[in-house]
Amino acid sequence: MQVLVVALIYLALLAAGGPGSDKVPAAPQKATATLNQEFRLPMKTEVGLPEEKLTIALREVVEDSRCPEGVNCFWEGNAKVRVMVRKTGQAPATIDLNTSGRIGPNKVTYREYEVELVSVSPTPKQNQTIPQKDYVASMRITRK
Repeated sequence: MQVLVVALIYLALLAAGGPGSDKVPAAPQKATATLNQEFRLPMKTEVGLPEEKLTIALREVVEDSRCPEGVNCFWEGNAKVRVMVRKTGQAPATIDLNTSGRIGPNKVTYREYEVELVSVSPTPKQNQTIPQKDYVASMRITRK
């Protein structure tokens, strides 16, 4: 009887996303960057600027209409990313940034900092969708 109860509990844990299940979301990875230096911001990674007590995370790529490799386009298109920026002890801000300045801003002010989107990778390929998890934003944060 005890073996049956243990087996049922184990099966319930697996179904609920317990040990051995891929349903449990991975904790964000952590990395560090330096003020005034370009850095990579992969999806699901929190990058900190320890001297500034500042963190930034790429939340999602809201749109990606950039011209695919090997295609002649009449304009470059746009990738719009959503990042979350937070200074310790301050309210976080959700910011949308664009690769094309014609569509929207590629840099904005958060507190005493300028948060800039430099680029987004990978470059789109014709007839292929880029999974959210594969996106990386190149960023730069400077003090105003």
